[in-house]
Amino acid sequence: MISDREMRILLSEAFARRIGRQGTTRELQDLQAVAWLETGNGSWKPPGDGSFNFGAQQATSSWKGATFEYVDTHPNADGTSTPYVAKFRKYPTAIAGAEDFTRVVYQNNGRDLTVLPAASVSTMAFSVALHDSAYYEGMGATVGIREAHHHDAVVAAIRHQCASLGEDLPPDIAALPHVRPVLHLGSLDRVYTKELQALLNRAGAAPPLVVDGGFGSKTDVALRFFQSKHGLKVDGVCGEITWKALGAT
Repeated sequence: MISDREMRILLSEAFARRIGRQGTTRELQDLQAVAWLETGNGSWKPPGDGSFNFGAQQATSSWKGATFEYVDTHPNADGTSTPYVAKFRKYPTAIAGAEDFTRVVYQNNGRDLTVLPAASVSTMAFSVALHDSAYYEGMGATVGIREAHHHDAVVAAIRHQCASLGEDLPPDIAALPHVRPVLHLGSLDRVYTKELQALLNRAGAAPPLVVDGGFGSKTDVALRFFQSKHGLKVDGVCGEITWKALGAT
């Protein structure tokens, strides 16, 4: 398992190799936040076959290395999404994956002209630049909603990262209220779903939930049981009232 600090060192080296200079703290924070999202919210460890997955680059016909299959989604105009199976690259070493990941986020399709400057402005500018350069499609009925969802996920990842590494939050994030998202069955926000699962376990979920960030049927059952036990509306939706009852700070 690669720690947050080890990941920072890895991405710092990868940034220097690919970009040709040392990355600023802000540039590395944004890069590490996206790595957090792409690799399952901090599950930075090689799969059973020993290869490394940074999950950022689909494997085109020119890719001759190992691959893995992943179910990705296309957004629809009504806010729903359509799943599809794609092959993504696997890497023989962690630094090889980190280098290619850095290239994809900051250089692919001319992103160095838009994303790198945006990374020094704000996380919202970073998310918008990534969407504009077709790094991600996102979830939601409009571009603005998709960008906002991505921004919220990056903010959550940077909050985790700064707490783990003892860094100050970037000014634009420090100024934001720490509002947790509304979660329910099928929610894709793995950072906060992990927090929810941990809080449900602390509250006595039986059997204990696997804290994996996937909001599936077991998390739904545990949440509804908690709501029933504490006199809350039993709807399987974790909003402000349920977060407060769980003791989220």
